[in-house]
Amino acid sequence: MTLHLSSSQLFVASFAVSHIIYQLSVYYYTVRTMQPRSRVRHPFGLSIPFLLIPLFYTFLTGEVTTASYKIILFLSPFLAGMLLYQGSFLRHVENTMFVLLYAGCIELTMGIAYYLVNYSLGLELNISSNTIAPENDPVRLFLFIFPPVIVQTIFTPFAVLLWNNYIQKMNLHTLFKLGLVAFFIGTGVLYVFPEHMGAAGWFFVFAGIFLSSVLFFQGARELQRILKNFHVHRKKQKILEQNMSDFDQLRKKTFLLRKQHHDVTGHLQVISLLLKEGRNDEARKYIQHFL
Repeated sequence: MTLHLSSSQLFVASFAVSHIIYQLSVYYYTVRTMQPRSRVRHPFGLSIPFLLIPLFYTFLTGEVTTASYKIILFLSPFLAGMLLYQGSFLRHVENTMFVLLYAGCIELTMGIAYYLVNYSLGLELNISSNTIAPENDPVRLFLFIFPPVIVQTIFTPFAVLLWNNYIQKMNLHTLFKLGLVAFFIGTGVLYVFPEHMGAAGWFFVFAGIFLSSVLFFQGARELQRILKNFHVHRKKQKILEQNMSDFDQLRKKTFLLRKQHHDVTGHLQVISLLLKEGRNDEARKYIQHFL
């Protein structure tokens, strides 16, 4: 029995599969960056059922590219993280936001590469539909959808490394302010308002971008202060390390002088004793032994 899919069904199925791969990489990232709750033994396995949330939404609505669908797609791993892992609400938000920004950067880079290749080959670009994905060309559809997801999955350990070694050590409130505007613009979740409210929804889009931009500039100023304090701290640290090194050298020299003083005192006592006992030859030999 052969399964035949229409172009629209293939379009939806391709996005659904790519999003499953994406969510699995996010679940792996969360396992490596967050501490499971005490009673949770297999957090990755328990995260799998949350894959069904966006699939169920797609089954009901047929949507895979709308802002509403993206919110559901992003909320499902976030909800899994909140239920299965320790940490405050803000920490979960920041952890999820970072992996979304990381994935968004890869998707943007791969998207630019895709369009550059299409332009260089003189291929027609899809600009008439509400999605930039080529719906009626299965090969180009797969090339558009799956390479970014595959690259995201391959480089997920790098995102884990960044978070564990660097990002989580930063001021997370500042990171949140810096990343919010990029999150809104990159994911397009704010477009859920025009989708459901029409023209009036654009007010919320502009308001969200404006407020997140204000937070971005606040975060930039905070980051500037953090970097300045970090630079001052590094200078103080270097001075302290130099002082500690100088002190250690002085301590070693003092110890050596005390040892030499102790040895000389001992030798003089031996020589003095030999001279008092009239053992001048032995005293002379003792002195010549150390000359």
